[in-house]
Amino acid sequence: DHDREDAAPTAEGNAGNLERLARLLPQGAPSLDPARLAAAVGLRCVAPDRLPLIGALPDLRSQQAGSRAIPRLPGAFGALAYASRGLTWAALGGELLASMLEGEPLPLEGDLAAAIDPARFALRRAQRGPA
Repeated sequence: DHDREDAAPTAEGNAGNLERLARLLPQGAPSLDPARLAAAVGLRCVAPDRLPLIGALPDLRSQQAGSRAIPRLPGAFGALAYASRGLTWAALGGELLASMLEGEPLPLEGDLAAAIDPARFALRRAQRGPA
């Protein structure tokens, strides 16, 4: 049960992790006894649409009522909510942020950058208009 605050890793969970490691590194996976491993539980941040948040951070306090523009916090950028895909997204996220900061062409198409924009949820609310 992943929702319990007191959930702790078990030998069974460790065995599953070791099986995944063996599939990823068939030649280099260590031979370990899952029952003897110490482990910890970690929580990962994830956005509602399960995509990361990479780019200029929105300043929701400064948004004008009825405005469809979302102001950004000056100089504040983020690369977060990778969930379990941090290794997959981190290099691209870093390259995207560097391109944004330096004013260089983005390493991916504009619609893809918009899909992971940290302001995307506020932008969608603004486009729908007042409830």
